[in-house]
Amino acid sequence: MTNYWKRLKSYPYLYHLVLIAGVVAGLLLAAHFAMQLGTRHGQHRTVPDFTGLALDDAGRLAQRNSLELRVNDSLFVPAYDGGVVLDQLPHEGTQVKGGRTVYVTINSFSQKKVEVPYVAGRSLRQAKNMLEIAGLEIDRLVYQPDMATNYVLEQRVDGRPIEAGTKRQIEMGSGVTLYVGVAEGDSVVVVPKVIGVSLREADVPVSGIRNVRKADIARFQAHDCTCKLIATAEQRGGSISAYVEPTLLGSDALEAAVPANFNLISMDGERMGVQSFFGQGAGRYPTAYNVVQDLVDITRGVHAFYTDSFVPAVPDNAGVQHRYYVRTRAALPELDALAEGDWEGALITQPIPVSRMHALMAQALEQDGESFFAALQ
Repeated sequence: MTNYWKRLKSYPYLYHLVLIAGVVAGLLLAAHFAMQLGTRHGQHRTVPDFTGLALDDAGRLAQRNSLELRVNDSLFVPAYDGGVVLDQLPHEGTQVKGGRTVYVTINSFSQKKVEVPYVAGRSLRQAKNMLEIAGLEIDRLVYQPDMATNYVLEQRVDGRPIEAGTKRQIEMGSGVTLYVGVAEGDSVVVVPKVIGVSLREADVPVSGIRNVRKADIARFQAHDCTCKLIATAEQRGGSISAYVEPTLLGSDALEAAVPANFNLISMDGERMGVQSFFGQGAGRYPTAYNVVQDLVDITRGVHAFYTDSFVPAVPDNAGVQHRYYVRTRAALPELDALAEGDWEGALITQPIPVSRMHALMAQALEQDGESFFAALQ
């Protein structure tokens, strides 16, 4: 070998060429091992399900699986405890390399609060714009006889007036009641919130879950129930019922197992029976997909989903009855007379028509803006 190198050195050009080739080979070999080490080639992990876990528990689970956890977004869903993981990316079951970062969306501990702008003396249009800019909405309009037609005379939040200079903060997305002037001689009219929706949608009574509180959830759990927001539409003979309301379901119900930003649609046909469809209904990707699809349809002039070919129908919910869980501080003798039970401070009603319950709740909210109800199934 020594003689070989001596002979090779006698040819400088060839000698340096061999040295260069050796250095390149060494660098390539070192790069190969560095890539193996840096990319953890062959070291795959299955991403576990972090949704529903408290952030600390999710972090410990990530460490046990050699993964990094990072919060990149937050939402506020009243039905869940603060700090609970609502969504994750990559999703459960995805194969990744050790050390991969999993991005999670968590539930905020409270909704962001904003200051209520003073809109009295403004036109209704100006008041609406000011509330929207502040992240608020019109809860209901109350028209009163006054020469200042279509101008805001007074504003209230949870039944309390907002005066000039009042520094009142409420949760973003909350509603403000506006008292608006109307021509003399007209009677006082209470108008439900229908701004931005079609007449068909306005015919459907809707009650959300914004007012659900931890005490409510504790009562539900004590009675083995889960609260979900359910939209129901049903044809009964020649009439149609349609309504949206919080509903208490047994823990073994299919709807009770629907997590975070997923949706479940169930259809019950005369011949096909019950058919259920489950999937993600929110989040960046489903939302982006549907926005792009709508834009493509508009560009192509396709409006198949929004058609006028349907026969208009007004929902009749008087024939549908439920028992209801009701929590309110409002003084409503009719509601008290309908009580048949008590859940640690909240009353349980007798079966009453859906339309009547929504009307009673509208009255309760006038006195107590934090009132909440849910149907029992």
